[in-house]
Amino acid sequence: MRANQHFVPQFYLRGFASAGRPQAVSLFRISDGKYVPNASIKHQACRRDFYGEDDEAERAFSILEAETSRVFRRVRAHRSVPSQYSLDHQALLAFIQLQRKRTPLAQREFIESINKPLGIAFRDDPRFAGIGSEWVITPEWAATVAVGWSLWLWPLLLDLKCVLLQTDHSPGFITSDSPVIFYNSFLEQRRIHQCNTGMMSRGLVVIMPISPRQIVLLYDGEAYKVRHRFARVRVRRATDVSELNRLQLANADSLVYCDSAVDPEYMRGLTESVLDARAARVVTSKEIRSIESKTDSLIHTRSAEIRTGLELSFLRHRRDAVRSLDLSTAAVWRDPEMWDLMDEFLGLVEKGARQQEDLFMFLAEKGKLKRTPPSFRGQKESS
Repeated sequence: MRANQHFVPQFYLRGFASAGRPQAVSLFRISDGKYVPNASIKHQACRRDFYGEDDEAERAFSILEAETSRVFRRVRAHRSVPSQYSLDHQALLAFIQLQRKRTPLAQREFIESINKPLGIAFRDDPRFAGIGSEWVITPEWAATVAVGWSLWLWPLLLDLKCVLLQTDHSPGFITSDSPVIFYNSFLEQRRIHQCNTGMMSRGLVVIMPISPRQIVLLYDGEAYKVRHRFARVRVRRATDVSELNRLQLANADSLVYCDSAVDPEYMRGLTESVLDARAARVVTSKEIRSIESKTDSLIHTRSAEIRTGLELSFLRHRRDAVRSLDLSTAAVWRDPEMWDLMDEFLGLVEKGARQQEDLFMFLAEKGKLKRTPPSFRGQKESS
C-alpha cells in the first residue's frame, strides 16, 4: 500500500501542538515567511514512499518511536532526563540518531557526500564526464540507506552528559523538519576549516526540543561546564531561548513548527539572522595533492555543519580542556577507544562471530557500559 511516510513522527510534533488543538501545530515556511496557525500534524513532515514502496522501514521505526514516546512522557512527568545508561536513556539516544538521519535534508547531504568526491576523482576520465553535476549517483531509497548504517553508531553518544532545559519564557522553544542538531561551540573558532560535529568529536553538543518548554541537551562533560540541579537547567534569559531558536532555524530544511504563542514576526526576524549560516551549510570536497607524487592525492570531504556563533549563559568551556586541547591531529576525539571497539564489534558481526544483539554485552565486557540503572530517581526500571 502506497502511503505518506513520516520523517518526523506525529507523536513528536504533538509535543508542539496548538493550544486546545492537539492534532494541529503552527507552521512557518522559511522560503517566503508564510505562517499557518493550525496545520494538521497528520500531513506534516511526510512524503509518499519516502522509505520505499512498502512500509517495512516505517514499521521498524515505529517500534522505537513507541518506546521514545513513553520516554518523553516520563521526562515531562519527572521534569528530568533518564539516568545515564538506563533503558530509557538508551532509547532516547537511539531515537536521536534515527531522527537526525531520517530527514530529506540528511538524505540530500548523504547523496552529496557520495557524488562530490566522485566528481573530483573522475573529472579527467571522459567515461564519467558530468558525474556529481550533470548526473548524480543516488542509492535506491537513499533515506533508508542513510539511516541503516548510521543507526548502528548511536552508542557513541553514551558518554555525553544529559540535561533537560526548561523555560517559562514566551515565546518558548521551536522545532523543525530537521529537529536534531549536532553543534560544537568548543571547536567552532579553533578548527575553522574542519568538520567538528562527528559523533566522537571533542566538544560535541546535541540539541533536541521536545516541547515549547523543554529541550534535551547532550554535551561533552570534559569540554563544557553546565550549571544544573538534578540534571535540570532553568533557562530564564530570553537571549538563551533566542539563541537556541536561531540554531533550530539555521538547521531546518524548509519548515519550522511551534505552538500558537509564537509571533510570526519573531520568526521572520530570526530567519533573517541565520541566512548566512544556512547558506554555508554545504557538503564540500577538496583534493589535497601529494608533494611526493604527481599522480597521488587525497580527497577530503567535509560534512555540512551549522555555525551560528552559539553562546549560552549556562554552557561554559572548561579552562582545563582548552589548555590541554591538541589541534595538531586530523581529528579531535573524545574517546578513540570507543570508536575502535565499535569498529571491532562490527567486524565480528560481519564474520559471524557475534550477533547484532550482542552489542551491549560486548561493550560491558570491554568495560564501556555500566550496570543498567533505573531510568529516574526513585523509580524501578520499566519492563
